[in-house]
Amino acid sequence: MLCVCQGEGSKDVSLRLVERLDRESVNRYSAVVEALDGGTPQHSASLVVNVVVTDTNDNVPQFDRSPATHLSLLLSNIFIVIIFIYYVLFLFIYFIYY
Repeated sequence: MLCVCQGEGSKDVSLRLVERLDRESVNRYSAVVEALDGGTPQHSASLVVNVVVTDTNDNVPQFDRSPATHLSLLLSNIFIVIIFIYYVLFLFIYFIYY
């Protein structure tokens, strides 16, 4: 999953992905990075690296209806409201003038 890489003759070390991480299977990693020098006596230092895997939207949401169905329901509800307002205005004008 993770690889600690150092270029030839470089003092820089990087942590690289070998393959894609899946938060659903493993949501965090912990690695100990240890550096050794070539001297006598040999000195070393270590560092704990914690990697927290965040989620990406790899699972497409599932809907029980298509977006077009939701739009048609919304438009039909708006149409019903418009008809109702028209009817109320018609009755209001009818009772004012008659």
